[in-house]
Amino acid sequence: MMATTGVATETTIRMATVDDRTALLAFLATVATTSRYTGGATLNLAHLSDSLDRMLALPDAGFLVAIEDDRIVGLLVLLLFDDLISGERGAAEVCWYVEPSHRAGLGQRLLGEGERWADEHRAAKIQMLEPDARFVPLYTRRGYTPTQRIWERRFVCRG
Repeated sequence: MMATTGVATETTIRMATVDDRTALLAFLATVATTSRYTGGATLNLAHLSDSLDRMLALPDAGFLVAIEDDRIVGLLVLLLFDDLISGERGAAEVCWYVEPSHRAGLGQRLLGEGERWADEHRAAKIQMLEPDARFVPLYTRRGYTPTQRIWERRFVCRG
């Protein structure tokens, strides 16, 4: 990326810590209110804040952040799990988002780091969502295969 000064700025990817909480909350709130990938969900900031605190404390949650100019520009959150039937360890995507202005390869870099994190935590597989067909070539190139589809039914708010 080029900063407004014409000097190239470096985007780094690292694990988030509790010190990133405020920036993560702001980033996720922006994603929730601007991204088409949230499925029209209404932002509940108190819930998001509580969920973020709980997940940051989990040893089985991996928060990879892409940082540029001391600002989060991308995020991949993975959660480790043990398969109910086989007991096989896996990692599943909870959230993956890169600001549109930073998408030229940064999402792939985040995914690569997420795959490394999952492997280091002895996951035998990683499960990623496919919000639309544009993700199919990326996943196919990286060796992913489609296994299941998610179907969603929304209920009328009861409360």
